[in-house]
Amino acid sequence: MATTEEVKGLIKELASRISYAQLATEIDTTEDDLKQWATGRREYAPHEIWKLIRASNMHGFFDLLPAHGITPVSFDIAAPFNLEAPPIGFGQEPPNVVSLRSEPTKIAGHQIDFPLGLPASVLAANSKWIEFYARRGFDILTYKTVRTQYRKAHPWPNWVFLEDPVEIENPAEPPTMVGCPGYWPKDRATVSMVNSFGVPSLGPDWWQEDVRQARKVVREGHQVLIVSVVASVIGTIDAIAEDFAKAAHMAKKAGADIVEANFSCPNTPGDPAGEIYQAPKNARRVSVAMKEALDGTPLFVKIGYLPLPRLREFVELNAEFVDGIVAINTISAEIVEKAPTKAQKILDYLTALNGVEGERYTFPGPGRERAGISGWAIKARAYEVAKTLVDLKKEISTSPGKHFAILGLGGVLTPRDFYDRLAVGVDAVESCTGAFLDPYLGLKIRSPEETTRTEYPPHDIGP
Repeated sequence: MATTEEVKGLIKELASRISYAQLATEIDTTEDDLKQWATGRREYAPHEIWKLIRASNMHGFFDLLPAHGITPVSFDIAAPFNLEAPPIGFGQEPPNVVSLRSEPTKIAGHQIDFPLGLPASVLAANSKWIEFYARRGFDILTYKTVRTQYRKAHPWPNWVFLEDPVEIENPAEPPTMVGCPGYWPKDRATVSMVNSFGVPSLGPDWWQEDVRQARKVVREGHQVLIVSVVASVIGTIDAIAEDFAKAAHMAKKAGADIVEANFSCPNTPGDPAGEIYQAPKNARRVSVAMKEALDGTPLFVKIGYLPLPRLREFVELNAEFVDGIVAINTISAEIVEKAPTKAQKILDYLTALNGVEGERYTFPGPGRERAGISGWAIKARAYEVAKTLVDLKKEISTSPGKHFAILGLGGVLTPRDFYDRLAVGVDAVESCTGAFLDPYLGLKIRSPEETTRTEYPPHDIGP
């Protein structure tokens, strides 16, 4: 937490760039009150500090926060995605933590110091990102999903915040939500985002060399490097399985400790590889092909939300061939750039009666009406799947060859979220949105001064 002097300095510098009047409006206070902050004559609460951080990030003033004891977000959502770019603050040294809390464990036979991971995402786009988070408390590093072929990213915008998000109760029929470029949430507790990148990948020659560079910064015996892969062909299940296996072999040769198959991507419509997890028998064929190609290197699979009956079928058909399950990926939902007014809803209804599609204000645009939701909005469903996977694992643990690790992912924004998920019984926990918002999240979770796990008892989050 920044000191009073650091906050005072941040306010003054922000106001010098955008004016006291504009800054006061953006953080929901008066200009006089803001000036009281700047002189130290008024106390401020943590949620008010978030509003200052929000204003700095929203305007792209990433240089201001570190100068005043606060870390900026690691990714600039206002800029087009660049697979070769480093994270914001890559050249800055992380805080000097004398000792990080350790909780040695093994993940698929690999020794790590602490069960905290970074999932395959834009936060792991290249070796610089892997190094960035490897130095900030994350011991399970997953290189962003790669392919056997070059694939460009969807056009910008790719990652935005949701306005007034709601908890997703039924992933099969999620509510339409509002997300648009430029919006930053005022409530830190319910931060939710939506992304539409399309699983881009540079060519195999490039990413294999970069994985080798990542291998050099991941400390063997203390951390583990996972490389996520997906098929690029659109064809029969046999062709898809063959391409998954080819990508897996490439990742192994480049230095992956573990290879992760991305069976779930909500942002590749028309591509069956992005929905493999929903067809357990097809998933099994891919798992078998990949296991064979990896020849001893552990195989993890990343899946989306599945209700109990379908999740049980997936586990029963695939557990024999996989060494770990990562769950859950983002949840697909329809996103609009602005909420329709009552009059617009009536007009849409009337036009629909005539068989005409009304204006939907879609984000990010035609053909990309749906995108993947992450953060608080999916936390309950991710918690639900984690609990179910742990129960299913106990049921089949007596069967030969059916032991697998569980990595819990989805809605992990705070240290409390981390310990809640770990208490369910998963082997490790991963965070993406939380790690984006606060690149020091791992250091905070592992700091000796932070509350220990026993002080974060599990509580009911979802059914």
